[in-house]
Amino acid sequence: MFFAGELKLGVPRDDAEHDDENDLREAVFWRRYGGGRAMVSGDGEGIVCDVRCFQFRGSFAGFELVGSEWIGEEDDCVEEEESFNLLTAGTDTSTATVEWAFSLLLNHKHVLQKARDEIDIHVGENRLVDEPDMANLPYLLCIVNETLRMYPPGPLLVPHESSDDCVVGGYHIPRGTMLLVNQWAIHHDPDLWADPEMFYPERFEGLEGRTRDGFRFMPFGSGRRSYPGEGLAVLMIGLTLGLLIQCFDWERISEEMVDMSEGPGLTMPKAQPLVAKCTPRPVTHYLMCRA
Repeated sequence: MFFAGELKLGVPRDDAEHDDENDLREAVFWRRYGGGRAMVSGDGEGIVCDVRCFQFRGSFAGFELVGSEWIGEEDDCVEEEESFNLLTAGTDTSTATVEWAFSLLLNHKHVLQKARDEIDIHVGENRLVDEPDMANLPYLLCIVNETLRMYPPGPLLVPHESSDDCVVGGYHIPRGTMLLVNQWAIHHDPDLWADPEMFYPERFEGLEGRTRDGFRFMPFGSGRRSYPGEGLAVLMIGLTLGLLIQCFDWERISEEMVDMSEGPGLTMPKAQPLVAKCTPRPVTHYLMCRA
């Protein structure tokens, strides 16, 4: 059972038919929370509802009528669902960023070649890129930062709430107002960035290993509500890009540029999935023969 607060189902709707408190097969209930409502329906075998992105699966057994409210037992699956949400949030954003990065690299071959040269110089052809190598690959980290600037995995960050009354840009914001930060607009503001629509990793030279530059660059948010896994995310994205660049030569499937259209979604995925050609490099053959 997955609820975003108290474990309650509101009173039955007037058109819900049930003979007694133990016969709820076709009953439809509404639960009010905050300023919204969620519907729960069932067929006797189990019920499914969506409440603030949480999902409930179970049977009507265990519910009891208390006044005008139905109370249920919390299911052990809560931890499983929360773990799934955490894993999904961590993997979906990282894979989307890697896809955007490679799309940009295929459209800018000189950047790809510069990153490959850096890896060949500092890592060589006798082993694979590893985590400790990231400190010696500043240009690769610049590519990661530039990708996060142009295509942030959370273009509106996560919802915030004003803790006190305040005035922003001449507008009065009451306490308790839900606030969304348009991070995409900040990252593409020509007053903050020279040629913001241009893919130019060199603009981040000197910021290697950092994912914040004041409030003009904050792909993982800022303050106490910032994403706690940003260090791991940048490391894994950089390591994945480094391994793919080190082990394969990459080309577009045609002379046409890779489509950089943005698709719908909270994590701003590509409208068209990336398709590319790869050829193993000598380092790949060498390491495979050693294995």
